[in-house]
Amino acid sequence: MTRTGTGAYQVRLPGIGSVTGIAHVTPYRTVYRGRTCTITGQEPDGGDELVSVRCFDHTGLPVDWWFTVFDSTPTGGGGPYATIDYDAPGGGASRDPVLNLRTFNSAGGVARVVRQSTGLYHVTLTGEPFAADAGHVQLTAAGGEPVRCTRTDAQVATKAIELTVSCFAVTTSATPQPADAPWHLSYVRDTGLHHNAAVPAAYVATTGDPAAPTISAAHTFTTNGETPTLNRLSAGHYRLTWTGIGKRGDSAQITATGTNGGYCHLGNINSYSAPPQLFIDVYCHTPAGVLGDSTFALAYLRVP
Repeated sequence: MTRTGTGAYQVRLPGIGSVTGIAHVTPYRTVYRGRTCTITGQEPDGGDELVSVRCFDHTGLPVDWWFTVFDSTPTGGGGPYATIDYDAPGGGASRDPVLNLRTFNSAGGVARVVRQSTGLYHVTLTGEPFAADAGHVQLTAAGGEPVRCTRTDAQVATKAIELTVSCFAVTTSATPQPADAPWHLSYVRDTGLHHNAAVPAAYVATTGDPAAPTISAAHTFTTNGETPTLNRLSAGHYRLTWTGIGKRGDSAQITATGTNGGYCHLGNINSYSAPPQLFIDVYCHTPAGVLGDSTFALAYLRVP
């Protein structure tokens, strides 16, 4: 990893260089103000993959910060899997369909992104395997501006799933400020975010009242069949607990969900105190960047 400026980093991921990979990033470590990180670019360099990241504080200014980064090349087999590199410059145009090397659909269908208004996008993944409101959606803003993106809605269509992506500027305003942005999206069902059934992984989504959330069964999966427990420890602070999957050499990616304009980041992963027990803390923030309740979706990955 090379720091190239305040809040700017280039990560070299050895041995996985590809023109078809898709990258995500999540801010990491406990903090009581919001943090946002975005993907600013990725490209193969020989056999390696170079992923560029920028991080911002709750006001939208660059800040040096910790993060977890993920990159995976699409593969066949396993459950339904799709990636979208929504690459419209500045996020200001529709891509119907999306046609680039980093966009993939395991069912052979297409991805459609229709920009409906500033920062609001209607997304369609076509193909019979996607016709269910299930699985996990991971979102990361791209392009390098202080913008965050969330999945605000999902509904089943004929031989497709339709998603709503909403993006907002990172500001201290209590009212969400819509903003156009490019973004990366990954969709998996019944496998980890890397779409490799042989490697232990999990995903989970919360639903209901963010102040008293529950686990969404349709959007939760663990390799060993376990459903985690969920506890709200305080406003905007949540803890997920698994009993049988934790192992050091792990990471997580998080996406806020819902319509309140909030955003979330990873607080801590504890897979070392009592393995294979696993604790993951998540911190969520209001649009103004202070701790506040929100629903979210989380993907967990670990070494074999």
